[in-house]
Amino acid sequence: MATVSFLLRTTKKIAPLTVRLLFRHNKTDFVIASKTPILSTQDQWHIIKSAKKIKDAATLKEIKHIKSNMYDLEVLILEQFNKTNSTEIDKLWLNELIDDLYHPKRGNIYPSNLLKYFKSYLEIKSKEVSEQTIKKNVTIFNMLKNYCKSNDRLQIQVKDVDTEFQKDFELFCSSTSYSTNTTSKALSVIRTVCKHAFSNGIEISNKLDSIKIKKEATSTIYLNLDELESIKSLQTNVIGNRLDKARDWLLISCYTGQRISDFKYFSKKIIVEIEGVKYIQFKQQKTSTPIIVPLHKEVIKILDKRNGEFPSKISDQKYNDYIKEVCKLAKINKVVKSKKLTNIKGLNRKIEGVYQKWEVVSSHIGRRSFATNFYLKIPTPLLMNATGHKKESTFLNYIGKASQDLAIELSKYF
Repeated sequence: MATVSFLLRTTKKIAPLTVRLLFRHNKTDFVIASKTPILSTQDQWHIIKSAKKIKDAATLKEIKHIKSNMYDLEVLILEQFNKTNSTEIDKLWLNELIDDLYHPKRGNIYPSNLLKYFKSYLEIKSKEVSEQTIKKNVTIFNMLKNYCKSNDRLQIQVKDVDTEFQKDFELFCSSTSYSTNTTSKALSVIRTVCKHAFSNGIEISNKLDSIKIKKEATSTIYLNLDELESIKSLQTNVIGNRLDKARDWLLISCYTGQRISDFKYFSKKIIVEIEGVKYIQFKQQKTSTPIIVPLHKEVIKILDKRNGEFPSKISDQKYNDYIKEVCKLAKINKVVKSKKLTNIKGLNRKIEGVYQKWEVVSSHIGRRSFATNFYLKIPTPLLMNATGHKKESTFLNYIGKASQDLAIELSKYF
């Protein structure tokens, strides 16, 4: 249940009314207020509040005009409130409603407000990029929205994104425990949004390109061949069906080099046979890249064990939890420097520290293990064809071995 009220908060002779939305969600009361373009004098507001009868025709006309605007805005707010999830209702939401009512968009005119343009950008890109990319960009949009709220900058414009904005945004991210790389990724996307706005005729800052993206070196972990053997050697009757299924998916990812967004949909239907060799053939979710990969003997063993079928699906969250258990049982406990998702004052953040390797295993480790274990053993173009990478520089980011280890392997290759 929501209610709408209006206030005149001023000592000036004439001023805009403030609208206030009150509602309750999860046993908590919320009050959101915003200025409106509806102007009223102190005398007019006194008449409206007191419901005093008016005899003067001109005054009556003015009062009716103000009340009509109030009514239209109240109806719009309540209608949209009933159509919107309560968690999405905030001051920005209310400002947008007011703006759309009094300044409706004409044709294909894009907003110059940064948050509003970002929303338009997400709508445009939802038809061009993968759902996973949109989810990541929505996360960055929410980071930006929280920054704007905390700094009372909901009206920030696209043209305001410059080096000063960068400093301010980085301070906010640091104060809310975001890592340097997460902050840098967000700034990179915000800069891209601004350039997209420029292509649609929106003014941008001449200092936009002066925003330099900082990157922090991160430790890369992978499962080496010995560790994979330890995982394979776990007996099903010891670890149980739940972890056996997760273990098989982990091995499949380590021997196919695919993302969880792809391998979790693997089924018998995508297996093809060419000249007696079995392959999986599919299109990657993230990049729409067509992939055809021969099945490694370890993947064939898993299929044979399951009557030619892949394991049944597991949710992403459960998979991440289960493979940690699997690796712990396989004694993958080498101490590594890495980042671990940690809850800090109600916020989930990746905190760098020294952990046992099983603690920091996640779904992406299979793809990285594939790239690392087969690097220098299989020509890089063939590995890239399997992973779907377009650039060798991007592919090499997946290599988890230190330069000294790679140099030793290269000497053996020679």
